[in-house]
Amino acid sequence: MNRIRRGTALIVVLVVVVILALAAYGFLFVMRSENEASRFELDADQARAAAMSGAESVLAWVELPRATRLAARTEGTSGASGGDTRRAPFQAMDLETDVAQQRGVASELDAEPTWSFSVLAARGEQQASRDPLATVSLGATGAPTIRFGIDDEAAKLDVRLLAQWEEQKPGHARWVLEELWELAPDDVAAILRAIGLDAAPASGASRSGQPPEPTASAPVDTGPSFSLPTDDASSANDPPDPSVDGVAPAVIVADQSKSPSTAVDPSTLSRRLQAEIGAERWWGGDWDRNGRVETWEASRFAAAAAGMRRSDTSADPNAMEQSTDGTTPWGTGPDVAVGVTNERDSLLIESPADALSPRDQPLRNWLTCYAAERNERFDGRARVWLNEPDAERLAGALREEWPDEWVRFVLAYRRFGPSENVDESTVVPATDPSVAAWQPKPGDELSVEIADPLDLIDARVTIPANELSDEAVVMASPFPAEGVELPRVARALFDETCVDQSPVRSARISLGTAPALVLEAIPGWDSVTVQRIIEARERSVGDPQSRQSVGWIWSEGLVDLTTMKAVHSYLTLEGDVASGQVVGFRDDQSPVYRFTAVFDGSRGGAVLLEPQTWHSWGRGFTAQELRGQATESPLNQNSSLSGTAP
Repeated sequence: MNRIRRGTALIVVLVVVVILALAAYGFLFVMRSENEASRFELDADQARAAAMSGAESVLAWVELPRATRLAARTEGTSGASGGDTRRAPFQAMDLETDVAQQRGVASELDAEPTWSFSVLAARGEQQASRDPLATVSLGATGAPTIRFGIDDEAAKLDVRLLAQWEEQKPGHARWVLEELWELAPDDVAAILRAIGLDAAPASGASRSGQPPEPTASAPVDTGPSFSLPTDDASSANDPPDPSVDGVAPAVIVADQSKSPSTAVDPSTLSRRLQAEIGAERWWGGDWDRNGRVETWEASRFAAAAAGMRRSDTSADPNAMEQSTDGTTPWGTGPDVAVGVTNERDSLLIESPADALSPRDQPLRNWLTCYAAERNERFDGRARVWLNEPDAERLAGALREEWPDEWVRFVLAYRRFGPSENVDESTVVPATDPSVAAWQPKPGDELSVEIADPLDLIDARVTIPANELSDEAVVMASPFPAEGVELPRVARALFDETCVDQSPVRSARISLGTAPALVLEAIPGWDSVTVQRIIEARERSVGDPQSRQSVGWIWSEGLVDLTTMKAVHSYLTLEGDVASGQVVGFRDDQSPVYRFTAVFDGSRGGAVLLEPQTWHSWGRGFTAQELRGQATESPLNQNSSLSGTAP
């Protein structure tokens, strides 16, 4: 008879308990992992929502009239201590208000980090010192690391202008790129190909350091208009696009509507321009778009320039593995993690506001396809159309702003046209009582159009016999070319009125923000004149209204009437299209969401163009940097690829 072993039941119970414990532990582990994953997904959505708030903030900003934007730059608010507490609207904007009170802490310094957004520009320290909206975050060494704000696309050179200038002055586009900007031949050829011009040197090109002389058959300026080559803009040469999920469809449109003055969609032209130039040159080797060229990026940039082997990163930006010998797949270089950087092994990418030339900087800092402005006054009101065919309607609109003699002369000019070779002894001023009674008769046609508002300066108009008296009367223009009334005249002609009804003016250069090398590219003046303008725009003026139009450079004597006629159609005070990088963040442990985009406020409702997300390439910036605080290292090596939104 077999003896029953004592303790067998205990062993069975222990095994069952262990199995149940392991099952419970596994269940708890899965639940904890799911909970952490859910929290991470929730934080990723919060980061994305914060970034979308930043995008909406920029879109609302570019929709504002120029007068409102200028006031936000110059008017500060006094705090309790009496100091200026003005804060840039794009620097670490907190999306959770009254945090200290809500969470029961003594002060906001004790509160937990909150979800915020920052908008980053590519401007340099010199520009930031002039513009509070482009403040600079300094590192531990005192060097600038990132810049808050947005970039005015009108501060760059719109390539559509190059095509227009080349048509009017053969060789001028090449002179700008080769002589003025000193770009490499490959860069020049790529830019010319992108805008549909022959990359070979034109017969009129100059190698003397001076722009080529205009030809006798140069056409009249009718605005930028050209056609792209017939090959597809979305070719295999397109730059890598690591954007994997885009941005909120609610605020994004795929393409910008065509400008009335342009024969090609700017988005199509932008894609072709970047494809021809190449991503390395367009972005300066900054693959993770954080404004710095880290060691791994410099290695890739050098390898690409030398034709070395490199991996295709367009499909998956995270699939960049190092080889067994410790080098990167695209060439030799130090063994570093993707996205890791510090102030010792990275080069800060500067901007047009700095002393560096286009030859030494990313070309996207200097070239654009999106420069545009709304055809409206400085304060946002509609301009008066000087070529309005209805005399009564035109007179009514002008009399709301102008004195009677100004209105009378414009109506006479539109009715009879300018007079040439008149006897000055017979000319009477527009204020003379002998012409005060004249006005168009019902049914009179205003058949003469004004091509340029400056045509009214010092003009003469002959009122035929029987209109006022038995003899013809010659009326002098009330718009003088000089004198104390010149600032008012310049504002009236350039800000309050227009000669076309186009809602958008494309491809213009900003007088207020463009660097000297961009302004010097405009045909019609020289570097000495541009330098005078650069120096003058830094000085404050007594009457702010005198600088509410591009005519201020004429009214202040910086250019003469001939020069003003040559350049004013290329100028604007400030564009309504901007670019920048929006970052939604909380702290260095939470996900971030960051993307670059063009913010177009020139066509009514503002829209986002060319959105591309970059958090898959790494955080790019620390939370300290994004809040404008000094940091020992721009990016912690342990968090370069962690904590990014999916």
